[in-house]
Amino acid sequence: MTINLNLAETMKDVFLAAGFEETITYYPDGEAARTIKAIIDRGEALVASPFGRTGRDNESKTRKYKIEMIIAKDDVEGATDITVQNDKVKFYEHIGDSVEKTKRIAGILWEDDGSFRFGVV
Repeated sequence: MTINLNLAETMKDVFLAAGFEETITYYPDGEAARTIKAIIDRGEALVASPFGRTGRDNESKTRKYKIEMIIAKDDVEGATDITVQNDKVKFYEHIGDSVEKTKRIAGILWEDDGSFRFGVV
């Protein structure tokens, strides 16, 4: 049996359909806005264990962006190219908010064949 890992399809069909994704509005620079799905990491710290770091408690002190997002690297359900400082996203900054906020994409943290992870400010 051969396992064919297609990162773009895996991102869309598994990670962004697992039930913990959120719908955001993506505003690519110079193009029409579109609604896509994202995994939003709001940077809340977890409790550290006395036996070593088990959560984000220590990591949150050195984190560059309070809010980070992962989106599919796809021309319909995500983006294939991100223009840092010009592209924007609109989303609920805090879980339970009733009004969405628009933030700019400040930096790409990593990208692979299937996704982008970026910070917003």
